[in-house]
Parts: sequence; C-alpha cells; structure tokens
Amino acid sequence: MKSPAKTLAPKCLGVLVCWTTVFSCGPSVVVGQGQESGAQGGLEVARVSGKLEAVAKDRIKLKSSDGQEIFAIMARRCTVKYSGMADVKFLRPGQLIRFTADFDTQTAKSQAPIKDLVLFRPVRTRKMSKDQLQDQTAGVYPLANDSERPVGAGPIGKVQKFKVVGQVRALQGNNLQLMAGSRPVMVELDADVKIQVVAGDAMFCMPGDAVKVNGLRNPSQPQWVQADSIEIVGSQSLGTANPKQNPRSRSRGTQAKSQTANK
Repeated sequence: MKSPAKTLAPKCLGVLVCWTTVFSCGPSVVVGQGQESGAQGGLEVARVSGKLEAVAKDRIKLKSSDGQEIFAIMARRCTVKYSGMADVKFLRPGQLIRFTADFDTQTAKSQAPIKDLVLFRPVRTRKMSKDQLQDQTAGVYPLANDSERPVGAGPIGKVQKFKVVGQVRALQGNNLQLMAGSRPVMVELDADVKIQVVAGDAMFCMPGDAVKVNGLRNPSQPQWVQADSIEIVGSQSLGTANPKQNPRSRSRGTQAKSQTANK
C-alpha cells in the first residue's frame, strides 16, 4: 500500500491551482531526517494553524491564522489525519465504507434503514488493535453481547447486530449495494443518513479546510515547516458544493457532457 505522502496529488483538490513550481523551490536549508524527534541544530518547534490552499506530492500550502503563507514538508514519519462529512451523492463505486446494523440471520436483511456510516481510506500503522484492523478489513462481523450467540448458532430468524465493512458497488435511490469481503450486502439508507469521512491522507481535502501542523523549522525561514503531524478538518460536506471537488465525479461529468454534445 502506498504511503500517505505518495497519495497526495494536486488533482485531489479539484479547483486548486497546481503549486508544483512554487514547491520545487523549497528552503535553502532542509531539516535532516535525523532531526525529526526534537529541535536540534538551532531548529525550533513549530505549531501552525490556518486554512488549506494547495497540496502537491509531499507538501502542502496553507495560509496561517495571522495571514502568513506556510509551506509544510511532510517528514518521513509524518502522520496525516483527515476528518469531515459527506453527502450521499458523494458515494462512488470502489469507495470503502463501514456501518453497524441489525440483521435477520436467516434472510440477511437489515431491520431498519442505515442512519450512520463511515467513508474511509485505510490507515496502516505498526501497532493496530483488533478493532482497528476490523474497521479497515472488508467483512461482516457479529457484535454479540452476553445474551446473544454467534451467528448461525441462534434460532431461525434471530436478529443480531453486525459490523459491515466493504466496498461500494452501486447506489440506486436509497438502496446501497456493497461487497463485504466475499459477501454481497444490500441495505437501505435513511433519507437523512449521516456520512462521516476519515482518512490518513489528503485525498478528500478541499481549499478552505482547517489545518493544524506540528513540526520543526529554521527560525531564519519560518514559512517552511517540516511537519511531524498534520490534521485536516473539512470545512464543508463533500458532494454538496462544487462537483469538481472529487476527481472521479469530475471526469465522469466531463465524459457525460461530451457524450451529450456528440448526440
């Protein structure tokens, strides 16, 4: 799996200008890899917050709360965390989602429309708990309590709660189809379903998102920060504003327009 730094690309920020030319200049003094764990060699700790402006490869550009332009270079062990919300229109085939619901163990039908689900991109770290691994591994997992028996062991028609992790196949109206490992699953979404978005990279980020950067910098070049951690919080619900915010929807929309024009 590619590291978060390699997944960051300008095309992920639909309406953003590509800042590759600006980023390629870089600071004249770059923080060494061996200095990531502390402020060494005259470096100082940097904590910057502001609004996201652009992303290119392993660097981001933001405007700080005091109006300064800051360029953050992702260190080798830099962690990126994105969180936000999305509209149901943002769901696309191939995306990974998870949710919990009550299912009839005989018919495999959910007992009520899904009101909450999580759209995510896998995050791999050295130490992950069983629950963290489950949250990112496609499958159907029984969530039994003391009064419930494992799936298949109870009486016919018994209702049991499951965690479902899978890949979107199709969305028709409120009917969502997904593959949870080797199991096809179909559920109905509530009309007011809430979709939380989480990721370990900047794939879903948009201009104007809130950003917090922690890292090191040379006092003589305060606009350049070698980031150890970056937190991004979406400023708007994905899928509700500009269709260009999602590169997949953008390409499909362009293709649809060209096909219509040719008719």
